[in-house]
Amino acid sequence: MLARNRTGPHLEAQSGKTETQIPILLWPSDGQAGLRPESWPVPNDSCPCHHAVKLLRQIPSIGPIRAALLVALLQTPHRFRSKRQLWAYSGFAVETHDSGEYRFVRGKLRRNRERITVRGLNHNHNHDLKNLFKGAAISASTRPGPLCDFYVALVEKGMRPTMACLTLARKMAAITLTIWKKGVVFDAKQLNRQAA
Repeated sequence: MLARNRTGPHLEAQSGKTETQIPILLWPSDGQAGLRPESWPVPNDSCPCHHAVKLLRQIPSIGPIRAALLVALLQTPHRFRSKRQLWAYSGFAVETHDSGEYRFVRGKLRRNRERITVRGLNHNHNHDLKNLFKGAAISASTRPGPLCDFYVALVEKGMRPTMACLTLARKMAAITLTIWKKGVVFDAKQLNRQAA
């Protein structure tokens, strides 16, 4: 029961309600009115944030929201031993298909010389993480900076823009893993090296 008693014309009109039902109907708004200022502090730059968010915000086109989502979705970088495991989790791993490595030719076992067929990207992945990296790659490819230069260089080499965007997303995933795992600063000169 509420400590204070509410009266007014809107309560007097409800003659069918008992006294115990009326305060229960008003309780949620009364209970939340006093909690709002304490439970919702105004965010500012001095708030204690996750250390990884500060590290990941150094990467171009990964702002505070994407960095916070990365920390929430990945939880820890130590789940992944290499960038390829992160690519598989993010949906950037290439799937191949091979019907058989060997076959019988005239009664003898011979190695199959057919090329392995590429089937595309893996389907069992974290969709939110893939959308995050794809969005960051698209954003980075349109804004001037080191990642845009990397994207333009790929397109100038003859790569299709969609494949260049995928390569940029994979590169950003590898950079994210390296920066978060090792705690290093983002260096644009290291873009051409293998990351993670």
